[in-house]
Parts: sequence; C-alpha cells; structure tokens
Amino acid sequence: MSNFWRFWFPVLLYITLIFTVSSFQNLRVPNFPGLSDKLVHGCEYGILGYLVVRALRGTTVASSVPAALIAILIGLGVALADELYQAYVPGRQSDPLDFAADATGLAVSALLFLLLRATRRKGGRRL
Repeated sequence: MSNFWRFWFPVLLYITLIFTVSSFQNLRVPNFPGLSDKLVHGCEYGILGYLVVRALRGTTVASSVPAALIAILIGLGVALADELYQAYVPGRQSDPLDFAADATGLAVSALLFLLLRATRRKGGRRL
C-alpha cells in the first residue's frame, strides 16, 4: 500500500467531509445537554489534527514536535477556509469563535500526540 493511501487519503477524505457538512444550509447542533457548537468544532478539528500529524510522521517529518506544529498550521488553514466558505452558504455564518474552537481542538490534539509519544518513549515502546 502506498504512503499516500495509508496516510494522506484519510486526511483528504476527512477534509472533504468537513466541507460537505459545512455545505448543509441552516445546520444546527442537536440539543443535547453539554453538547455545544464549540465543543463539536473542537472535536472535529482535533480529529483532523491527529490525522495530519499521523500523515506527516508517516511520510515526511521524522520528528514529533515539528510534525505537531505543521499539523496545527495545516489545520488552521483548513479551518480558515471552512469559515470563509460558510460565509457563502445560505443559513450559515462565519464565526471567529468557531475558528477559535477549531484552533483549540488542533492544539489539544497536537499536545495529546506529543504527551502520548513521550509516555510511550519512556516505556520503551514506539508510537
């Protein structure tokens, strides 16, 4: 299996999913206790951050910290494009707080990746 299909295809598929969902007019988060729009954004972009860091580590960037930082930058680019795109979808709006939640999800994802990597290294296992 080529590296593209193993590492980058899931990233592209997930970004496609993000923009597909962003295309839905008048989309609202279901009314569940404790579930907010910002939490959904954070989780959505946390997953993207994980996928990008995984792809970078598997194909181009050998070190964890640069991979995590590059993943955040790529994710921020996607988040910005997504928010700008939503400004043109009827019934949707571009919200700077959504972008902030996206950025938080990316940062948390990268931090968790680095913490897990450090924990596994101390235990003698590779991540």
